Amino acid sequence: MPAKYLLSLALIICLNTAWAHSFNIVLIAPHSQFVGQSTLKGFLLATREQDAHQDEESDGHLGGLDSYILNLDSQPGEEDLPGQIEIRLRESEIPFAVGQISPGARAMLEDRDIVVIDPVFANFWAAAIAKPGQIKLMNGRSFSIAFEEAYGYSPDFHAIHGYLAARVIALVVRNFGEQVLSNPQSLKQVVEQVMQEPSL
Repeated sequence: MPAKYLLSLALIICLNTAWAHSFNIVLIAPHSQFVGQSTLKGFLLATREQDAHQDEESDGHLGGLDSYILNLDSQPGEEDLPGQIEIRLRESEIPFAVGQISPGARAMLEDRDIVVIDPVFANFWAAAIAKPGQIKLMNGRSFSIAFEEAYGYSPDFHAIHGYLAARVIALVVRNFGEQVLSNPQSLKQVVEQVMQEPSL
């Protein structure tokens, strides 16, 4: 683990001894459209790369923990999102949000201590989009080949977006564990550090 992560974590994190072994992610996208479906497929590919086991009830694993994806449909319009988000927050604790998130929705999520992950703002994004064939899975296989094998078409911009967002979450959770998930300010700072890395 990079030394700067350890130093930053030692300075900012408040350890929490309650281990939940799972966490939730809100994925906002127009799920009835191809854009939303492609984003979700890219994200799901990452959740199924590592730590799978029989009879699992979650949507897969990220960073060694069960991950549950809570889909919010942005197709009806942004005016419907606040109500959807409020319902989800009453039902579940949610540390992360990903997807096609407008500035207004982003501000609302961050006001509720949800860390929004948008790989477009990451240092590794430009290189990934320029040469998507060079994106590697966590096991070293080609992302493009694995995605096409799983879903029958080459990954587009939105699939790459969903996949890389999931990879950021996987890296954060595996390196920092469940403790950081319970501290929104610590989680946000750790995510910002990971996004500054030149590659995953």
